[in-house]
Amino acid sequence: MIISSRYFHISYVVRGFAIGDQTSCIENFKMANFIIICIGFLVAASAVEVSAQGGYIKYPNGPNMYKLYTVQKSYKDAQKACKARGAHLADVKTKDLHNFLVKRIKKKADYWIGANDINAEKKWKWSDKTELKYTNWYPGQPNNLRGNQHCGLMWHRDQGYRWNDDFCNKKKFFICEKTARG
Repeated sequence: MIISSRYFHISYVVRGFAIGDQTSCIENFKMANFIIICIGFLVAASAVEVSAQGGYIKYPNGPNMYKLYTVQKSYKDAQKACKARGAHLADVKTKDLHNFLVKRIKKKADYWIGANDINAEKKWKWSDKTELKYTNWYPGQPNNLRGNQHCGLMWHRDQGYRWNDDFCNKKKFFICEKTARG
């Protein structure tokens, strides 16, 4: 049997035994203990990896990791908070990533993401300055209410957290994104 992760590699050879052999019970007991210990190592290694990343969760289908912050900040202050951690507001470029993030929301609230049209009305861009190709706007959004909604968020009023534009000075929770360290 071989058990491995990125942190360790363990192999164990099970020797054949005859049915009715007195050592078979002892060998099975040793094997069960070995498996339990290995599972413990795997769980511990996973916990160390998450805590070493400061609570960021690795997205399995891409190179980045994400953290949902449950402290409220304006869009600009959320950008600064992400930048101070070597990150930026999350660029939610696929439906799969959107669903990954929604599954991790524990507190029902709005979350700032990297989408904004601050520099040019109706020219929505991500934090990395690329145009939005995938969008998940709530019907009728973005509506630029009163001509001053320029920052995108995942909207808690919709079960699927479809997006809404909002006033950038409002305080909301936010999601940071950064490259995963390998």
